Amino acid sequence: MKDHELTTIIDNQISSSIGGYSTELESQMSDALDYYYGEPFGNEIEGRSQFVTREVLEVIEWIKGELLKVFASGDRYVVFDGKNTDDEEQAKQETDYINHIFTKDNEGFQIVYDIIHDCCLQKLAYVKVYVDDIDDNKTVTYTGLSEYQLTQVLEGDEGKEVEPIEADMQFNGFEPFYDVKVRETTTTKKVCVEVIPQEQIIVGKDTSSINLDKASFVAHEKPTTVSELVEAGIDRELAISLPNFDDYSRELPLAREQTEGEDATDHSATDDSMIEKIVQECYMMIDTDDDGVAEFRKIWKSGNEILLNEEIDEMPIVAFSPIPQPHKHVGLSVAELVMDLQLLKSTLVRQMLDNLYLTNNPEKEVVEKNVNINDLLTSVPGGIKRVTQPGSINALTVPYTAGQSMPMLQILDQMKEDRTGQSRHTKGLDADVLNQSTHGAFKDAIQEAQGLTEKIARTLAEGGFSQLFKKIHALSTKNQDKPRVVKLRDKFVEVNPSLWDERKDVTVNVGLGTGSKDKQLKLIGSVIADQKEHMMQGSPLVQPKHIYNSYNKLIELSELKDVSLYYADPSDPQNQPKPTPPQPNPLAEAEMVKAQAAKEMEQLKAQIKMAEKKADIQGKIIVAKMNNESSEKIAILNAEMEALTTGFNTDIGLPGIGAELGY
Repeated sequence: MKDHELTTIIDNQISSSIGGYSTELESQMSDALDYYYGEPFGNEIEGRSQFVTREVLEVIEWIKGELLKVFASGDRYVVFDGKNTDDEEQAKQETDYINHIFTKDNEGFQIVYDIIHDCCLQKLAYVKVYVDDIDDNKTVTYTGLSEYQLTQVLEGDEGKEVEPIEADMQFNGFEPFYDVKVRETTTTKKVCVEVIPQEQIIVGKDTSSINLDKASFVAHEKPTTVSELVEAGIDRELAISLPNFDDYSRELPLAREQTEGEDATDHSATDDSMIEKIVQECYMMIDTDDDGVAEFRKIWKSGNEILLNEEIDEMPIVAFSPIPQPHKHVGLSVAELVMDLQLLKSTLVRQMLDNLYLTNNPEKEVVEKNVNINDLLTSVPGGIKRVTQPGSINALTVPYTAGQSMPMLQILDQMKEDRTGQSRHTKGLDADVLNQSTHGAFKDAIQEAQGLTEKIARTLAEGGFSQLFKKIHALSTKNQDKPRVVKLRDKFVEVNPSLWDERKDVTVNVGLGTGSKDKQLKLIGSVIADQKEHMMQGSPLVQPKHIYNSYNKLIELSELKDVSLYYADPSDPQNQPKPTPPQPNPLAEAEMVKAQAAKEMEQLKAQIKMAEKKADIQGKIIVAKMNNESSEKIAILNAEMEALTTGFNTDIGLPGIGAELGY
């Protein structure tokens, strides 16, 4: 497939996509932002009240706080489940490391905050997971290097580039040595997680699910500087010639940025290298090699140029929706639940205020030329109105009707409560509400209000967050090809994701509301008490590991860091109780001492007996020599002496060969 054919296909996809230029979706998102910021509706009348209520902001901020308690109340956002008993420890390490990537390598809390804010306010939130090369530069000076050492330094290690800055050669006799200053650049791969503005994501019109893994076309239309394009390998002249990114004139970015009174379209570059170009990073199933089989590819397009075209494994973008709709990519936002109520309530309050203004400051009927108009235009307490004839000024009385609108405001508040669960019962400890409510009724109101929050939390956890952490795990295994030492559970450990297997069993750590957490803390406390009673009775139902698991859950619910700081895992071999040495037996010790003394006595007797026999043989040898007896007899006596000496076993105190010879 030729490049111009590919660009035509991409342009057609973009022009008919969800989230393309100036679509109804973008207008709806922009309207939600205006409601959130309390911007005027556009129907205001000069001289009348222009007050705007803030239902959208109140509901979004309330539910955002509840969801943050749900997702960010602990130190682990995700848990990977082991495939079997032998895999449990490995799954724990992977859990700790992926959470480390999310919270330490990336701004995990801010990412969760932005996701919740975006999808609750503007229907959708998009997160991109990708791998980036991070360069760590440092300048190092080496002195007194030989030629071989200099070569080794300049070659660098694996993953490290060395660039010489200064070098000086000197001689020590006839041998040269070198002083050199170098810049060492160590490149590491980092898994990056980034929340993308909604207007930069374009989704194919045939997408019928919030899950973008099932989409046939997705594009990230991002501003990319000339410098970034050149670093990616694009020719500089080509990069400069690409169309500039002027998307800041679109409706949604303007609504987002001009609330601060700034011109969102003013993004002037400092130099040519920082000029932003428009690059559409497209992910699509397409057959570009004409083999009849479509492949999943990443394609960079800018204008009529194809800058990159490569096959990839999976979609890097994850979508979130708080209230997804079946068979649709775009669901509902929380803001949409109350936007109409904000308009209605603002209109009612404006009319009530207008009525109050006219009641307190009515218009006046005057007889022309009998009244000083300047006096009428100035209204101050105790002021004077000059007239030429009494009765020339008459107030046009306006009846006070604002009070009759109060029930309607209460009806709108009730509608908001029915839709979102937000009320005085859930926003704080209102003394009047508490005095008028029984404990059970108050708890029921809290639990009912948490219904929407828990539904949204479960939707986000099982949908977007589950996919997000699976993609982080997959990118770690595929791209981190060297072990890395990180601090997990207060210990420095070496982690090598390239050895990991694929994980499909993922549990997003969705916490529960305050009431539910208190309930679980009480429940786990009663379980621990029951387990201890079983242990004391020797019941086979409970083992030390079961109690440890209960304490583990207790620590987790208490939002403490790590159970190992408080309790030891009984299944860890290092924590197994050491065997107790046997206690000494005084009677046995006495018997041993007696036996040892008897043995020593026997040895002493044997030694005395042996000495007597040796002396006897020695005497026979002397007598034989004095009598000039035959040398054969003397040799026999010497052999008997040697046999007697070497045959005595001093360990057991018994004669050996000597005994066999009759001694």
